[in-house]
Amino acid sequence: MSGDNDYHRGETGGPDAKRTRFPTAGPASAGNIPHRPPTGQRMLFPGIRVLAYHVVGHIDDPLLRNYSVTPEQFEAQLQALMGVGFSFVDAATLLDALDGVPVKKPSLLLTFDDAYAGLIEHAVPVLRRLGVPAVVFVVTDEIGGTNSWDVKNGVQSLPLLDAQMLHMLHQEGWEIGSHSRRHPYLPKLEGAALREELTASRTDLIALGLPAPRLLAYPHGGHDLRVRAFARAAGYSAAFGTREHRTHPTANARFAVPRIEPLRSHGPEALVNAVLGPPAASRRWTASREVRSLTLSAWTATSGHLRFRSSGA
Repeated sequence: MSGDNDYHRGETGGPDAKRTRFPTAGPASAGNIPHRPPTGQRMLFPGIRVLAYHVVGHIDDPLLRNYSVTPEQFEAQLQALMGVGFSFVDAATLLDALDGVPVKKPSLLLTFDDAYAGLIEHAVPVLRRLGVPAVVFVVTDEIGGTNSWDVKNGVQSLPLLDAQMLHMLHQEGWEIGSHSRRHPYLPKLEGAALREELTASRTDLIALGLPAPRLLAYPHGGHDLRVRAFARAAGYSAAFGTREHRTHPTANARFAVPRIEPLRSHGPEALVNAVLGPPAASRRWTASREVRSLTLSAWTATSGHLRFRSSGA
């Protein structure tokens, strides 16, 4: 099927939206030549990589701590990435790249999963100061609520962004994306429940007066062929997992965009190294995981009456 090559890979893990353009942050490199970093560091090549943050704040919970960074660490990580030659771009630039527009500089897209309320206090001031755009992925059944999907597993309860906060971020140029409605592991859902998670989260955001979300981040990074098919049919323009066997988004896998997760254990230099060359999962391993998932759920894909669009949609 033309434009659907992302359905044959082993990755798992709306047109009315504003296309706000930000000034790029960080030094620029001319043309298509690689940026030459300081002596002793690896060459940077043009293209976009995506970072997936969760909590920015002072978190001591042992189950959540490594998925959080302090405000000081957050700024140091961004400064380190800019210092070696990366620029930060917005979601519109990524979508343009997936549509075939060349990216002439080594670039990063900054994303935040779960929409923790602490972003307002701890992340927004840093991003304003550095001129860095961002995307936040919202669990729409918990807008103004808490991370209930984690709390039931013993994780500390943290407040999430409410509707007023989301509007504030949108007015500042943030892209508001979907992180499903209730944060389930999507590959385990049957067809009707999966469709509801992906479509209702879009209508929830529209009902708040926000643009129809163009972007989806799979909860827990979990996706397979069927989930990606439903995401495409729900009207998203691209969807994100976590790290697989690629670091760069590619046009033929726009519903399996890989991301790199900065962790508390990453010092600035360690994050730079992770972005430049994190260890890749083998294609054999990801393919075997995909086969296992398909064995459990392929029947649903044939009963969902999906309509597909080309990858440029």
